[in-house]
Amino acid sequence: TSFGIIETPAKRSKKKINPLFFYEIYKTLRICAKKRYLISAVLGSAFFLFIGGFAQLNTIPYAIESLNLTEIGGGYLFLATAIGIAIGSTLAGKLSKDRVEPGLACLAGFFVGFVFILLGFFPNNLIVVIILLILLGFFGGIYLIPFDSFIQIASPDRKRGRIIAAANFLSFCGVLLAAFFLYLISSTLKFSSANGFLFVGILSLVFNTFITGRMSEMFFSYVSRKILLKFFKVKVNNIPTPSSYIILLEGTWLEVFLMFSFLPNLKIFSLGKVMRTFPYFRGFLNSLYLIKNRRNKNYSLKRLFAKTKKYKRRINFVCLFLGSKFPKKDLKVFLKSSYAKTYPEPIFLRIKKEGKTIHYNFIKPHQRKDQDQKA
Repeated sequence: TSFGIIETPAKRSKKKINPLFFYEIYKTLRICAKKRYLISAVLGSAFFLFIGGFAQLNTIPYAIESLNLTEIGGGYLFLATAIGIAIGSTLAGKLSKDRVEPGLACLAGFFVGFVFILLGFFPNNLIVVIILLILLGFFGGIYLIPFDSFIQIASPDRKRGRIIAAANFLSFCGVLLAAFFLYLISSTLKFSSANGFLFVGILSLVFNTFITGRMSEMFFSYVSRKILLKFFKVKVNNIPTPSSYIILLEGTWLEVFLMFSFLPNLKIFSLGKVMRTFPYFRGFLNSLYLIKNRRNKNYSLKRLFAKTKKYKRRINFVCLFLGSKFPKKDLKVFLKSSYAKTYPEPIFLRIKKEGKTIHYNFIKPHQRKDQDQKA
């Protein structure tokens, strides 16, 4: 593959090598944290080598304890995972040929966790284990490629080399941690190798839930474009320009999620109660934010708009999903207030569903008034 790489001129960096490389890696990770989604991709890539290293180390004792194979037979068993990784990586490259899809990696991460858990539940059937190991490698390959591609594309030109170096360092730290983790669960906690896979599966689901929450905009965008649009048809009228404030009064969360298919860099703000109203947690999903709904609707709207102002510099579109139960009179009074005048004029979104076709109509306040009068 090296013959296909285009030759690029050397940067001729004059930066000297710092023997305190841990500090350099720390500074590089701080740079990644300032770039949207970059630190999440770096951590996701490092976690792949952690679970990959653990799978390779645990496969041999798993084969001996659960399948009654020899040590050599267990080594051959890992070949199934390698074949799966090759197939999954190739497929991920084809699926991401037009654009890098970290959302695909987030989706594949959940399947990786489920396959690990299944390996823990079905340890005695050789055919089933081989199929599961192929699937583990397959979803692992799909998981890794988008993250590594995103790191290379999203990294600033002058910082790309050090960011990739830091990502590689964390990845091999993941391999080292895998060895210590295997020792912990097998020698210290006395878990069987099958239970080790089960434990790592749960850990993978927890970690991937965290990463997906940090990259939820890309996850929802991928799921809506590649999966939901297979079942629904979307028609959009008058797409607003970036920096617009969109107000949605009536609609379902399915219709809201479909907005990620045509509005890039979207963040949804909604009113509700923590642990009672979706998305249940405040700030867990990076693209959804829950504001506590209070009796004083004017105060609730002030807090809602104040939160949007905090995030507006980093996102293109803001959607205020108020719901059909929110009093329209209170909204009209608020929009006429001097406080609301400090924000851009909002755009109202009306959604109409006709069978499998969903119409999104963006209208300005004066257009909305005319349509209400006609209605």
